[in-house]
Amino acid sequence: MILRRVGGVLAGAIVANLTILAVQFGAHQALGTAAGPSPAEATLAMKVMVVVAWTLGALAGGLVAAAIARWRVAPWIVGALVAVGVLLNQLNVPTPLWMSAAGIALALLAAAFAASRVPADQRVAL
Repeated sequence: MILRRVGGVLAGAIVANLTILAVQFGAHQALGTAAGPSPAEATLAMKVMVVVAWTLGALAGGLVAAAIARWRVAPWIVGALVAVGVLLNQLNVPTPLWMSAAGIALALLAAAFAASRVPADQRVAL
């Protein structure tokens, strides 16, 4: 049981990171430097896509963790790891406060959704 939990969380964390990387890579390819008529619009679009990447990463990672671990806490751990990553990003790359606030809130919301997807008959106790 402990291996299932640890494996689920590790797999979820890996999927979360890969999803974030893929969404950000796709955004850079799609938006590039000519995302709008002005550089400010391109910058705003990229900032929004970074928040979307964090959210989708937490969601995908949380769903994988929930499916493997069959433990409602596993998606929360993945969501917390993404939230910590958002905080570390804020410390290393100064971004607007709204980005960090939205990234943390949406990562935890995605974790809550993923945790709710664990069927009652498949849940293992704490």
